[in-house]
Amino acid sequence: MPKGKTDEQSLDPHETLKNPSKSDEKHAAAMKDLRDKAPWKGVRVVRGGAEIAWYLPSDGIIVAKGTAVIEASALQVLDFVFPKTLAGAQQTFNVIYEMTRAVDLEMHGDVAWLWMHINYGVAGIADREVLYTLRVFHAPSGAIFVFVFPLEKWDKHPPRKDLVRAGFYAGSGFIIEPLSDTTCCVTFLSRTSACGRIPLWVTNYLATSKGRLICQLQSYFRVNSPRMA
Repeated sequence: MPKGKTDEQSLDPHETLKNPSKSDEKHAAAMKDLRDKAPWKGVRVVRGGAEIAWYLPSDGIIVAKGTAVIEASALQVLDFVFPKTLAGAQQTFNVIYEMTRAVDLEMHGDVAWLWMHINYGVAGIADREVLYTLRVFHAPSGAIFVFVFPLEKWDKHPPRKDLVRAGFYAGSGFIIEPLSDTTCCVTFLSRTSACGRIPLWVTNYLATSKGRLICQLQSYFRVNSPRMA
């Protein structure tokens, strides 16, 4: 261990998540470590008091986060970020991820399978497609974790020549922590590879835009607050 570093400081949480635990409790703890202990760069507070940050580990993965207080209960946010119907998925991605051009969803038990077609809107950068799964873990603390894991294969969506296949890595997802019956703190974590060579400025833009996803979520609930219904 390098001199002057404690056990807690010696390993970037990003490295830990390269071999995700099969235990929900341990995986949730690893996500919290990533949120709280990663060597975040570009930290900034944006509209609504949301905080976004990102950094680029040496392995080429883009790691980003966004944290904000949301004017809705933890369960109301969960219902929105973990859609269980295709119509729900389309609404969610129309709100929080403006780069999405198309989305597909199927439920397999309590696991959602998702496919996205992403257009970065940057000349010379090919469109991407992403396959991944969503699963929910309710922690004893009351926090809710929405785990994102890569989906290696979905027969309905074989690789396409016109799209570059990218992916989310374990450690991506949402941490939803209740603050009251009508508010919660939500963190979105993203560990992704853009797949393919792209300019550094585009990488930086993508990292920032992933963190800003939380701002879209915050704005949506501010306008469509369930408390106003």
